[in-house]
Amino acid sequence: MNPGKNTKFVGMKRLLCIFLLLVACLSAAAQNLVYDLNFEYIFDNREYDKSQGYYSKSMTINGARLTPMGGIDYREGRFGHSLMLGLDIVKDMGKHSISDTSAANREDNTELFREIVFYYSLKTKIGKGDFDFYGGVLPRRFIRGFNKDCEEFISDSLRWFDRNMEGVLLKYQRPRAFFEAGCDWNGMFGHKRREEIEIFTDGEISIGRFFKAGWKGLVHHYANSAEVIGVMDDALLEPYVDWELNKPEYLDQLRFSLSWLQGFQQDRRNNSGIILPCGAQFEAYGSWKGLGIDNRFFFGSNMMPFYANTDAGGNKYGPRLYWGDPFYRIHVDGSWRHGGAYDRAEIFWKPQIGRHVSLDCSLVFHFTEFKGFNFAGWQQTFSLIFDLEGGFRK
Repeated sequence: MNPGKNTKFVGMKRLLCIFLLLVACLSAAAQNLVYDLNFEYIFDNREYDKSQGYYSKSMTINGARLTPMGGIDYREGRFGHSLMLGLDIVKDMGKHSISDTSAANREDNTELFREIVFYYSLKTKIGKGDFDFYGGVLPRRFIRGFNKDCEEFISDSLRWFDRNMEGVLLKYQRPRAFFEAGCDWNGMFGHKRREEIEIFTDGEISIGRFFKAGWKGLVHHYANSAEVIGVMDDALLEPYVDWELNKPEYLDQLRFSLSWLQGFQQDRRNNSGIILPCGAQFEAYGSWKGLGIDNRFFFGSNMMPFYANTDAGGNKYGPRLYWGDPFYRIHVDGSWRHGGAYDRAEIFWKPQIGRHVSLDCSLVFHFTEFKGFNFAGWQQTFSLIFDLEGGFRK
């Protein structure tokens, strides 16, 4: 018998028993029982050999995630309180196949529970708007502005692999506007682990019938570890304006968006000085009965000038520092002073096949400044999302 495998299996059973016991205790004590059940399956095949893997490697992401949560919800005057507890259960398909005979991989096959999700939320009215506060370990899908279509801030692959944030989130929703701000503490000072904090904000205001104005902003503090001394400052602000027409005569939705990306970066230890990469982005989006096109064209400088650099410990910054899509690096020489273009063209079919189930089938084509403005690779993606929430009153 393999003692390592048996220990991991017993640990999983204990974790599951603790989770079920805590949910049962919360349910027994609550006046309102609430639940949130989210399932997602993803298949994402990436073929980037045309750009020789300079921006990103060819790979296939194929996985399933189940996040069951339960808890209590009650009101005291004008305040609503919730306490939720759940599990983030993830399986990367094919990573540990039954034909893999190595003992290490057979043991890892039991590692499905990625982390426990638990948070407190407060809801109340402020004027004509709804105010929400969240604190704890909570799903990133609660963040409205950074949930999708923001590859300049967080790539689609990282959105899959890191689905939860650890910190606080504040939301304010009015009939024609919303605002968000939060702090994600995704790195605690330690051995081979750098202190890492992200403070983010986004918002949007409707102007008249067809126009909207908004912003997304992120300040990333990438600091010391026990082995490496050195602080990197990385900030990105993106103000934008939208012209949007819903339910026109021939299309379900038609939207044009113009934004400006402004970076602020500095390597304090190496005295790099303040670097200000920037550029403009134009997006055209149209859909009809679930079929549509989403094209984003960026022209500007390399938004990740330190991507290929190393820290004092010899570690490449890469995606450790930059969470955005590497295609925003633009040039192969890494210079942030040279202008260039990147175009992301997506053809999709996104039918809503039920109140709680949605599909997304897409072909995504990338064009960038690799030896001239050329085709850099493409993706074939499929995802299915089942999202169900509700509650019972005792």
